[in-house]
Amino acid sequence: MNEQVLFRIMRMLAENCFDGHFTVMRFTTAWSVSFGPQPEGRDGIAKMGSGPTLLDAFVKALELADWDRNSTRPVKAV
Repeated sequence: MNEQVLFRIMRMLAENCFDGHFTVMRFTTAWSVSFGPQPEGRDGIAKMGSGPTLLDAFVKALELADWDRNSTRPVKAV
């Protein structure tokens, strides 16, 4: 899976589940991804899903995301 596909999936999830909010950061040795409001400060960034590849960081971000269990909004392609 290439990065363009991953960004499209992240955007779709953000639009449908997190009011359009997601953050992607690239550092020297790792990627960081989160869904929801933008992380604040070093502590917020440290809590983001991170990994050596964008896919690794994305998967960890999915595990860490604050999913709204009561959401009834259908998922739509963007």
